[in-house]
Amino acid sequence: MLCLRSSFQAVCRRYLILFINFSIFRLEGPPGEQGPQGENGLCPQSCDSVQGPPGPQGDLGQPGREGVCNCIDGVNGIDGRPGEKGAKGDKGDTGAQGIQGPIGPKGNEGIIGMTGPPGPCSPVIQSAFFAKLNYSFPIEDFPIPFQIVITNEQGHFNPFNGIYTAPINGTYTFTFDLAVAQRPLKVGLFLNLYPVVKVTVGINQATASQTVILHLAAGDQVWLQVKNAVTNGIFTDSESSSTFSGLQWELNLSVYAAGGERQCVGGCVWACYSFMFILKY
Repeated sequence: MLCLRSSFQAVCRRYLILFINFSIFRLEGPPGEQGPQGENGLCPQSCDSVQGPPGPQGDLGQPGREGVCNCIDGVNGIDGRPGEKGAKGDKGDTGAQGIQGPIGPKGNEGIIGMTGPPGPCSPVIQSAFFAKLNYSFPIEDFPIPFQIVITNEQGHFNPFNGIYTAPINGTYTFTFDLAVAQRPLKVGLFLNLYPVVKVTVGINQATASQTVILHLAAGDQVWLQVKNAVTNGIFTDSESSSTFSGLQWELNLSVYAAGGERQCVGGCVWACYSFMFILKY
């Protein structure tokens, strides 16, 4: 019991000392007298701040360091407006001729002219052919085929068997020119299995030629034929040709008389055929 009282007294003594020290060092003096009232202040027209006058210009600063430029070309701008038209320049030199342009469109058909008077003798071809042999020494005692056709528009000549068939009744002209080499030649022009003319040529290089005028009925057939193998000298090469031809004429046998009427001229037929025979030779 005594021990507890001693401990309580020691604690109290310690807090007392701490209170005394705090009170000594924290002492405050008495309050002072009240000061005089200050002047009344001015109330601004608005509560916004008012910017003061600019200050004097400062000294020029030091130049900055050179910057690093990573520049790229900008996008091309739009074209500017066209400028005003300039004065006319001097005439230049004549340039080179240009390339020819394309052919223009076909023009309109012209007006048909007046029909002229017919001539005294105007033959009109109704059927014609002209063909060449394509190999030498054809088969004997058989129609000779002339397979290289030059003219055969109406198709009345058969080049594969060498036979011409008359399309209409009329007068026809036939001509053959045959080159001969290496052996003699005996050849005939046949009409419906019967020889009309025969030609014989010796062994020496020569040409067998003949012109025949025949009056044929529609369907008659004409061809050339050699006699036998011994007398088959028909020849052809790059320098020599063996040919067979024929044609049929429709003759206009009228002329205008003085009174304007058409009259027949009987001699025109023989005149035209004589003219064709002269052209042949």
